[in-house]
Amino acid sequence: AAIVGFGDYRRELEAAAPERTLFTGPLEHRHLVHLLPLADVAVVPSIFPEAFGMVAAEAAASGCPALVARHSGLAEVARGLEAEYPERHAGLAGFATGDVDDLRAKLRALLALPPEERRELGAAARRAAVARWSWASVAKRLLAPFLALALLASSCGGKRSVLDQGVTSGVLRTVHVIGAHEARRDVRSASRMWQAELRKRARETPRQRFDNLDPTVLRRRLEAAARRYRFEVVSFRLLRPRRLAPRIVVRTKHYLQLAHAAPSILRGIDPKARTDDDRTGWRYEGFYFEADDEHGAPFLLAFNFWRGPHAGGGQWARSDPLFPFARL
Repeated sequence: AAIVGFGDYRRELEAAAPERTLFTGPLEHRHLVHLLPLADVAVVPSIFPEAFGMVAAEAAASGCPALVARHSGLAEVARGLEAEYPERHAGLAGFATGDVDDLRAKLRALLALPPEERRELGAAARRAAVARWSWASVAKRLLAPFLALALLASSCGGKRSVLDQGVTSGVLRTVHVIGAHEARRDVRSASRMWQAELRKRARETPRQRFDNLDPTVLRRRLEAAARRYRFEVVSFRLLRPRRLAPRIVVRTKHYLQLAHAAPSILRGIDPKARTDDDRTGWRYEGFYFEADDEHGAPFLLAFNFWRGPHAGGGQWARSDPLFPFARL
């Protein structure tokens, strides 16, 4: 074990520590960046109020699972880790402040995990750090209110709604404006095609396995995204061509905010294990995510199907700024 830092109890702790315990004293960030990736677990047992759990967030960013005292700013880090951890290990992100028995039990549980499961937690911790505490994600959250004000100002200035800006296509960059009626027709057609593709692939490749998320985990992640990005869930269906294939429809009046957040939302509710192939590691054999405006007219759609040798998927939007992913 390596004990990093300084404090009034160092002499007592050194006297009580077993062999092979290293007290490093304070370390600079340029040293920690090399130490943290070598650790199996980073324990942050702070008993003082923390404005933010920086030490735990740095460990998570290094791909090291953090076990933190659940109070003040550290509790925020614990919640972020729990959201990314597999449900069976979510309780291993934090312990009750000052509860030595709880800390001991959870640290033992973490160290007893098979190496591959600890690596899975490390990858989840890294995802949590990038999505919640990286410079880019913090800047995006800080700028979001100003972007909303800018959009409101532009709409008050007589500019067309983003719903009516149209989709460009072809060499001549022709703009086609999609109205509400056409949007509903397009999305109904895409939904029928997606479901037919799932059924066909289930018949052709029935033995392929997918490690589905527990439905309660999916629902919890979706509800968290709804609170964060200001949308409501209007339809939540779990199709079963062989395994689960979620079909989700949400509604919002914050069109651009949801379009910009869609990749992040989908990474949370349609996750993928880290593999060398983008076509493998998906938790569901298919996924369908539709966003409607406040009048029930679709403005965004993303879907996929992974069963069989030829994976596929697609996206649709009512205008260029609303596409969730880059267009070729």
